[in-house]
Amino acid sequence: MNAHPSPDDLAPAARTPPPQDAPADDALGDFLTEQDSPWLAEQLLRVAGEDPVAHARLAAAAGLDSAVPLAEQALRDAVTGLRPGTLDWDIDGDDGSGQLLRCVELLDDLAGYGYETESAQLARHAADLLDDTHPGHDDPTTLALIQRATPPPP
Repeated sequence: MNAHPSPDDLAPAARTPPPQDAPADDALGDFLTEQDSPWLAEQLLRVAGEDPVAHARLAAAAGLDSAVPLAEQALRDAVTGLRPGTLDWDIDGDDGSGQLLRCVELLDDLAGYGYETESAQLARHAADLLDDTHPGHDDPTTLALIQRATPPPP
């Protein structure tokens, strides 16, 4: 699981370090580091408006009540958008598996931001929804990914 410290534990700039896996990302990180906060906030709000997973993740980082309903909608859309039988688990694939992978990561992030109980509830709901929307679907990878986001009981 990708456990993250709570937003209160980190300075704002430390919450989302720039990606370090490609030179282009380094250059983008350098550029973003030099920008002022209002501009960055505007850009993040634009991304959040276009990407439900990013919106839910940012709301969770901010500790907003809207984080869980946003995550629930993104997860519901991902599960109902799956096309079982063609799943390749490519983040850029067109079978819906990539979006579900992003949502499972979102559930991990929610738990890391203090929404452990809600994350587990959403994971269980997703497993039930998968069974309801795709009866007879027996891809163990799909269920395993959803169940992976379920934290162990306290």
